[in-house]
Amino acid sequence: METSNTPRVGHQYGSIQARDNGIIINGDVVNSNFHFPDNEGASDAAKQRAMFSALAYRDMNFRRNQLTKSQAKHLEWIWAGHDHNNGISVDKPSPPPMELVARRDDRNPMFVEWLQSDAPLFWISGKPASGKSTLTKYVSEHPFCKKLLQEATGQQWLTMHFFFDFRAHKGLANTIEGMLRSLLCQLVQFSSAVSRYIARTSFGKFLDVRFNELSQDDLQDALLSSVAATEARICIFIDGLDEFEESYYRLIEVLKTLADGKYIKMCLASRPEPAIAQSLTDVAMIRMQDHNRGMIWAYTRDSLSKHAGYIGLPSLQQLVEQITTESHGVILWSQLVCSDVREGMFAREVFEELRVRVANYPADLDSVYNRMFRKMDPRWKAESIVLLYVITTCDDYSACWPLKAVAAWFSTRGILASFPQRQMSTHDFRLRLYSRLGAMIDVDEHLHECRGKIRLIHKTFQTYLYKSKIFNAELPDSFRCVYPDNVSFRLSLNMIQ
Repeated sequence: METSNTPRVGHQYGSIQARDNGIIINGDVVNSNFHFPDNEGASDAAKQRAMFSALAYRDMNFRRNQLTKSQAKHLEWIWAGHDHNNGISVDKPSPPPMELVARRDDRNPMFVEWLQSDAPLFWISGKPASGKSTLTKYVSEHPFCKKLLQEATGQQWLTMHFFFDFRAHKGLANTIEGMLRSLLCQLVQFSSAVSRYIARTSFGKFLDVRFNELSQDDLQDALLSSVAATEARICIFIDGLDEFEESYYRLIEVLKTLADGKYIKMCLASRPEPAIAQSLTDVAMIRMQDHNRGMIWAYTRDSLSKHAGYIGLPSLQQLVEQITTESHGVILWSQLVCSDVREGMFAREVFEELRVRVANYPADLDSVYNRMFRKMDPRWKAESIVLLYVITTCDDYSACWPLKAVAAWFSTRGILASFPQRQMSTHDFRLRLYSRLGAMIDVDEHLHECRGKIRLIHKTFQTYLYKSKIFNAELPDSFRCVYPDNVSFRLSLNMIQ
């Protein structure tokens, strides 16, 4: 469990870690205003500490670490039948059989072929909530990826990553500057020669004293020149292009500049937003939703089997097949419909009723979210809307104390004299959140009293909230002003701070 005294797992690159009050390298805390050593004889470790300290920022790797690890057997299709386990046998995926070869045409070679080619870019396209980020994390961390690259070129390769995070809004974790800082941090950790090289450049001298004023061009030039100064080539995985809140054209222009094909290859992952698709028309690609059948089938079976004994195995298999087929490769849809079907099972609905429940479930995510609001308990609706508002607008999207304040404010009906917030245990708080918001949020299993990770379930849900103007219509009058300008609520927040 995270505490305020333990290193943040959000930044972790080998022996270097970052936390809120500084940088940790091999157990030593380095303050954020650490400067480059003045003497030329300073150790590589000292230069590495200084470089990382100047470039790192809070929640730099939060999105990647937030992703759950999917069972590898459900993603092995990406290797297109190659022996990626060096002869080690692997459990076969549950029926139905997984697709071994990605759907493709002459213009879109498979991922393995791209790794072995000179092409600079590859695109993992996919519907919302189809598992693009999970696949990106899996591939970027798999040793077979570097093995294929090295066998094809005879040179050493490094893999790096960045995951754009819509929850950061326009903070560093969702900007081009944040991406470049993160990539430079990883490059510094991989090679001490990079630290020495940057320290000698004009960029390094500027970074030492005014790192908060670095321009995007400075960072981009530093990354390209640093890569050229190493003996290795770099394969970079960039996820969530569609979560970037500024110009997609500008972002892709920067990415294409970086991925020159000589030193850097780059795998991108995103929804097929028109601007992105138009900018990547000549790039090899796969469609994620075409390869999710096995994963969704296995998840649905495991999710329902423990509750389905009373309907019998043949009926369960038909239900699993129905959900898998109607999901059209959207993993989040299958998870939400399974939750709905379990409610029917708890009520002991018969097989035909469960089939009707699946058939009547909304086919698109916006309709699913609209249904969630219609089903919201009217007794808790005001509190639920305010909780969502705080989660959506709070700058510190990983802090849970503002949400505890909301729960406490409503539990006392705004009577500050009997404010019970400190008496609400983390367990009770979690149960209260789930009772109000259910499948609308994702709560970290390691939720801590002071720091936690409470997020909207998906970017598509945030888009729905803004598009439907749900806060304009449903936010209680006492909270209609911009959070936290409400006087009573601000007093409540001050009490627990």
